[in-house]
Amino acid sequence: MNADDDSWRLNRMNRMRFVLGCVMVLLVAPMRGVQAQDALALSNGATQVSDIAFKFTTTQTFDAERLRLQMATQGPSFLDHLKDAVPLLSGRNYPFDPVELQRDVVRLRQFYARNGFPDASVDYPASQFNASSNRIRIIFTIDEGTPVTIRTLDFSLNTPLSADLTERWEELKERLSAAEGRRFTDFERLSIENQILSLLQNRGFAFASVDGDVSVDEQAFSADLAFEVSPGPYGTFGEILVEGNESVSRQTVLRELTFKVGDEFSRQRLITGQQQIFGLNLFRLALAEVPEQEPDSLVTVRYRLRESKLRYISAQTGFARESGLSVETEFRHRNFLGDARQFSAGASSRTGLLAATGTGRKPVRSVTTNLSLRQPWLGWTRLSGGLSPFFSWLDEPNQDTRFYEFGLTSSLVLEILPFRNLTAQHTFSRAVPLTSTGLGDRFGVYNRSILSTGMGFGWLNDFLVPRRGWFVRPALELGGLLGGSAVQYAKASVDATAYVPITRRTSVILSLTTGWLAPFKDSKDQLDPQNEFRFDAIRFYAGGASDVRGWALNALGPQVAVADTVTVDADGTPHAENARFEAIGGRAKVSFRSELRFPVPGLGDSWRAAVFLDGGAVSSERVLDAGGAQVFSTDGVAEFRDRRFVSGGDFRFGAGTGIRYRTPVGMLRLDLAYKLNPADADLRRPEDIVLHEQGFRSDPPSDRFLRRLNVHVSIDRAF
Repeated sequence: MNADDDSWRLNRMNRMRFVLGCVMVLLVAPMRGVQAQDALALSNGATQVSDIAFKFTTTQTFDAERLRLQMATQGPSFLDHLKDAVPLLSGRNYPFDPVELQRDVVRLRQFYARNGFPDASVDYPASQFNASSNRIRIIFTIDEGTPVTIRTLDFSLNTPLSADLTERWEELKERLSAAEGRRFTDFERLSIENQILSLLQNRGFAFASVDGDVSVDEQAFSADLAFEVSPGPYGTFGEILVEGNESVSRQTVLRELTFKVGDEFSRQRLITGQQQIFGLNLFRLALAEVPEQEPDSLVTVRYRLRESKLRYISAQTGFARESGLSVETEFRHRNFLGDARQFSAGASSRTGLLAATGTGRKPVRSVTTNLSLRQPWLGWTRLSGGLSPFFSWLDEPNQDTRFYEFGLTSSLVLEILPFRNLTAQHTFSRAVPLTSTGLGDRFGVYNRSILSTGMGFGWLNDFLVPRRGWFVRPALELGGLLGGSAVQYAKASVDATAYVPITRRTSVILSLTTGWLAPFKDSKDQLDPQNEFRFDAIRFYAGGASDVRGWALNALGPQVAVADTVTVDADGTPHAENARFEAIGGRAKVSFRSELRFPVPGLGDSWRAAVFLDGGAVSSERVLDAGGAQVFSTDGVAEFRDRRFVSGGDFRFGAGTGIRYRTPVGMLRLDLAYKLNPADADLRRPEDIVLHEQGFRSDPPSDRFLRRLNVHVSIDRAF
């Protein structure tokens, strides 16, 4: 046998192996999927997308969610997969279009090119087709390649600047030079141009222009940027045009501006005027612009407006686990008697319907009605004031508080910066204690005169759902300072929150609350039953969806188990009617919240998971006798010792996990929390404690696992 025969046999064996391999692929493909271009060849008009994934051969600069935003092809979300897993439900269908997939490849390459990766490779060789379900899983393989970096920055002015502005210009160039060495993107170039224009346009040069030129060295993967700057003529504000105002006078619009004719032109002041006008809540559109004109020393500016409906009625409803269903309605007139004056009439109620009561706490019920008149301009565009008569009814069984109140609130608001207001208000009201049958017989009617002030300052990248920044809110209340008040006290508190991003989609939120209450004069004795009743709504409490989440609203700290009556059946079985916990609160409070938020695999950018650790304490303790038994006052209410400051041994801690979903109105939060070191009362039912203290039952059972758990559902900011 010669060499040619051996070669022929070898080739024949190879051909047989190839045919056998093809047969195996055809047999196994329906079960295990087909890859590469065969996936597209086997797809048809009814093929659906089962998933879109990304593989990176080297570096990964952008997350999958951002890449999906560049594409037209879409795949099922986590909710779609969840619906498919539930009987009688099904998720959306996502048809597969091979032509659109090719376009998506081009879109992704262009996206990478715009962001400094001109040689990025985008393909889908690992995609898989499942013939049995006629679904395709698209897997993009991406090699970002070498990024283009900024090598040099060059700036040239075709007109000399004043000495003062030249100094600022040199400082700006020094700051911009930090971009050298960074990845070159279109956004980076535009950012540099905008910073140059901001400097000039805020110092009188309304018609400044910047001509940017980019030279890319493809061999060295570097870019040289040159900017030719033309300041144009120095100008002042000239004619101010106002368009689109129908029921609102021109004078009302002009008084909101922070400049007048003849002032040095400043784009920032032009935009500030736009914000002030929009803040009147009279317009659904307010645009500020420099209309097309010949460059001149007098700059004509224009505000284009579109008015909102002057009158409207709104209604909304909500739900919280601890207070149940709530409803609110309001009528508002945006331009009452002209001058941008606002009048409103509203009513709100916490009904207590559907509230959870399994923790021994009863739902809070309330009704509030009010009229409000707001004057937006009090001699200064940043100063506004208001008057608001009100009536409210409150039933808070967890604090043994039930009364109605009517009065008048007057307020002043000073806008220091956008969304940074200093407020001062005075409320004079008359409170009427109630019982279940009518006017209260234990305590008399009394007056309240409360002067309060507060402000918020800091910086947040998003006021609705922030990820970066910090915010501090100090507040001060003084009761009885202006006289005519049956409650005299000083109360100060500070809320501080920090938002720290770890990655683009992972962040840490830290929050701290401290407060201190100092009753004085006739209110100093907090053990006096009348003072105790009047200060129920003033003292500090801890626990709740935006506080220490292991506990229900205001439930952290000393509590008293009470019941309306204790009855005994004919067979000798005792019952505590309407048993509940009443919170004592304290004169001081310290609490903290810490939370780590991170993305959920398979969900979109609006979803986050969270793990958290909270802790807090209030400065009071229940009084025990020498034998360790509870001491009661003459009216049957547990006595307590009211310390001035929080003790380290008072702190309670809770930990848990949750899910977050960003909505147009705030963050929807679902939290499951666990009490790490609960007090004895936290693990017992209030009816068991009442019957034990009345001698009907032995030591009540405790250490119930379910009573360590707490669930919160809410929609708001982080804390």
